[in-house]
Amino acid sequence: MLLMLLGCSGGGLDDDVVSGLPEDFHVGVNYPWRSYGNDFGDNAWGTGGAADHTEAIAADFAAISAAGVEVVRWFVLTDGRSGIVFGADGLPVALDEAVLEDLDAVISLAEAHGLVLVLSLLDFWWLAPATVVDRVQLGGHAGVIDSAAGRTALIEVVFRPLLVEFGERAGVGAWEVINEPEWAIDGMGDGWLGDSVSAASMVALVDEAAAAIHAETIHPATVGSASIADARALWVTSDLDLIQVHSYDGAAQITDAGTISAAACVVGELGTASVYGALADNLDAIEAQGYGGAWLWSLHGADAASALDLAAVADWLDGR
Repeated sequence: MLLMLLGCSGGGLDDDVVSGLPEDFHVGVNYPWRSYGNDFGDNAWGTGGAADHTEAIAADFAAISAAGVEVVRWFVLTDGRSGIVFGADGLPVALDEAVLEDLDAVISLAEAHGLVLVLSLLDFWWLAPATVVDRVQLGGHAGVIDSAAGRTALIEVVFRPLLVEFGERAGVGAWEVINEPEWAIDGMGDGWLGDSVSAASMVALVDEAAAAIHAETIHPATVGSASIADARALWVTSDLDLIQVHSYDGAAQITDAGTISAAACVVGELGTASVYGALADNLDAIEAQGYGGAWLWSLHGADAASALDLAAVADWLDGR
């Protein structure tokens, strides 16, 4: 059955967009990587991608599925350290072939365990000032987005091959253009990453990428917005099918969710550390505000926001 995702105000996805995301309120998990930036494709470090770690990933997916979780969000090309060949001018010129093999392996495992993936193509660290670690450049690609030629190269050389290859796979629930780009947009993000790109350039990338997603796949397009305020400012008028906001303030932020958009909407990152309040209370609040789901942070994120307990998730789902 083809399922449609409920929205913030009860609306669903457009009729011409198919979603593998559940129809009723659901819980997802941010995987969000095994090795940040190294899961898909090769780099000079020689790090093996996801296809070299299928046994461990299968065990994780089995545990996630057994808890009743249905959606897994996974970061793909992150800060550009793996999977993309860049030219002398800094623009993408080729997608590393290993990306297709690694992504196929992950999607196949998701399908085998009854899960769907939200694939986050880029992370905000893509926009950070460049650093080089053992011959591998991390970040430093803001110029790709801030120019029309760069955006075209990124979409045609990097994104479109992935969309064409996996655009009808049952193991894909949605394509996310970028995670929390607001941290590096001029005048936003409290200057944390500096003013790396203009808002106009970032919105242009999202709309151009969404057009490619709609042309090549049956799946919805989304962006991982850092906050409700950022989503209202940038994304509710963009060509997205799914408005995704992130919450690290517990129920205090969640209670404001019903006024975001009539489009489909999820909490794409929900902090699970105890400082954010009880998980069950936050899930109750998110569901009551009309979201389609909440995706918990995180299974493998080694950070202060992550205290994910799959047993607690299973208990909450069983008690609904």
